[in-house]
Amino acid sequence: MEANKVPADQLGAIAPGQVEMADEAAGGDGTLNQHFNGEGLTVKQTMRGCFQECCGCEAKSEYKIGAYDGDFEQGGGGEGSNDVMYAIEESNCCFRICCPSMRPLEWKVSMGSEAGGNNVTTYKKGWSFPLCFVLPLYIPGVIDLGTYDCPCCCLMPSVTAYDNTGKLLGEAKYICDMFMLVPKFGWFEFGSMMYFLAPETCLGGCCMVTKCGGNGGKAIYLPFHFRDPATKEPLGDGSGISKLWSGLKKECCSDADNFALKWPQSSTIDQRKGLLGLNFLVDLVWFESHK
Repeated sequence: MEANKVPADQLGAIAPGQVEMADEAAGGDGTLNQHFNGEGLTVKQTMRGCFQECCGCEAKSEYKIGAYDGDFEQGGGGEGSNDVMYAIEESNCCFRICCPSMRPLEWKVSMGSEAGGNNVTTYKKGWSFPLCFVLPLYIPGVIDLGTYDCPCCCLMPSVTAYDNTGKLLGEAKYICDMFMLVPKFGWFEFGSMMYFLAPETCLGGCCMVTKCGGNGGKAIYLPFHFRDPATKEPLGDGSGISKLWSGLKKECCSDADNFALKWPQSSTIDQRKGLLGLNFLVDLVWFESHK
């Protein structure tokens, strides 16, 4: 079920003072929300467990999160920001080896550049189907056409977001429609979609449009734009999630990625916390499985 997004004039701009007030009201120390008050965040997945991944085993996802330092429209940047938050995946090793794209997991975001800081948010994902099942086109002695991807459109991945007090913030979901090879996501609150996230498309919506020229002309990148949930049109404020060029070593030797997360201007602090979890979901279900 979809609903019109909360009008921007009701949400308003988020003044710096409101950040501390909201945090203190939640029992915080006045600093847990400060990094959600800027233009956005740079989300950098580390190369943790790259040896495991070279052996075919999925490693835990680890992220270092800094102030917005990437040019969303150009796909560049992403390495120069100071790390202000840290996130680590908690999941079962056997699940990561046997069914990595279906695994249940939990991400905990804390203050600082390493584990051990004050908790900021928690994101929980349950069991889900992958976006595609790999099926063989093989009949012994008759035909052998290798394998092909069969899109799945049920039990899709979702992530539930909670703040540091355990309050439910909302849910980030993968959305399936008639164009099953184009990734689309939504941020939901109380069953209503508040933001729709999708890349630009062509051919009537059945193909994604990638862009060239990222990182000073060196890279191809794929930006996802935040959109009105009713019209599916971009919000017009340049907000979205874009994979950045992560450097030659990181791009070639691992599936770790960097992202620019630019907030919708009308979003609240709680919504921005949820959209960080949406960024993790985009990385998990799309970029981990689409090299």
